[in-house]
Amino acid sequence: MGTKILKKVSVATVCNKPKTFFKTLEKETPIMRIFGMARKYDIGTSTYGDYLKFYGEFQAIDLDSGEISMGAVAFLPSPIDALLKAQIDALSEEGKRPVEFAFDISVIPDSKTEVGFQYRVSTLEETKVSDPLAALAARFKVEPLKLANEVSAQNEEVKPDPAQTKEEEKKPFPEAVKLHEPKEKVTLGAKKK
Repeated sequence: MGTKILKKVSVATVCNKPKTFFKTLEKETPIMRIFGMARKYDIGTSTYGDYLKFYGEFQAIDLDSGEISMGAVAFLPSPIDALLKAQIDALSEEGKRPVEFAFDISVIPDSKTEVGFQYRVSTLEETKVSDPLAALAARFKVEPLKLANEVSAQNEEVKPDPAQTKEEEKKPFPEAVKLHEPKEKVTLGAKKK
């Protein structure tokens, strides 16, 4: 199963079920997981009231079918949309750095509401400012200190076996080595007589 590329990522486009279906549920039912990096948002108005439209990179999974969807625009249920807006306002440095988030969305039957249900959103991790360089380093498991230690260990001399060293000490030097020995001893800093 491939990934669906959507014009907008929302509960309606990812789950592809009419709202009347959600009314028939008898207990809390997880329907969608969404995660991404929100860079900015617009506030709009429709016949149903104000909404927030998020821009960035988003991926969602229909928890019923397992189908994966992605897109550059996302609409989230209230009140999580307002919370994400507040995080973007507080953390993103005017859209220069995206805010990462990950949520699970469930439907809960609620006969007191006009639509007959409500959404429950659970965070999978705290929202935070995205650090692309740190993410790249983590992907390649780059740990500078560990890498430096590995290179240093490779460059260290291999220590000989002590038993083998004692055997070699008993053997006389080869003739080639004796030919290169100095004829007289020279002490640095000493004056010649």
